[in-house]
Amino acid sequence: MIELIAWLALLALLGAAEIILAPARRGSYSPRGAATDQLMQVLTVVAVVGPPLLALIVHSPPNILAATVGTVVTASGIALRVLAMRVLGERFQLTPRQVNDAPRLITTGPYSVVRHPGYTALLLAFTGLALIGGGPLGLLFIAPLVAGALVRIAIEEDLLRAEFGTSHADYVKETPWILLPRIR
Repeated sequence: MIELIAWLALLALLGAAEIILAPARRGSYSPRGAATDQLMQVLTVVAVVGPPLLALIVHSPPNILAATVGTVVTASGIALRVLAMRVLGERFQLTPRQVNDAPRLITTGPYSVVRHPGYTALLLAFTGLALIGGGPLGLLFIAPLVAGALVRIAIEEDLLRAEFGTSHADYVKETPWILLPRIR
């Protein structure tokens, strides 16, 4: 029962952070970016609902260790997500789009370690939620979300390259890691 309460509370906290910190839409419409919105929404539902359903089907509730680790991982992911969103400020967008009036490419804070810490954070948060809701088997539902995030990141990289040109190329050289340090 405590796992369910933790899972619901952390999911609500993640949702609240997204709603409160997300700015109004700005920038030019990107059909590819908008298409990935639908993809990511479906994969997010799968990642959130799949683990607890699997646990119910196989009659294998998550153990206290998985729930504890999942809580720490989820809370870390939420904290990193909030930090990434705050560092980007008005540059943050839920849908990948080009924002031509942004004065500079953001390369500070968590963006000095990896180029897409917001996605790192979301994947951490959903990994933790999968552990809380479904134990180690729940992690099976994270793989499609990782694949979707990588597709979305490729679109964002194209937009950033078009918008910032050599500044983005220099940033990629200085910060070659997309999601995790030391992993390209």
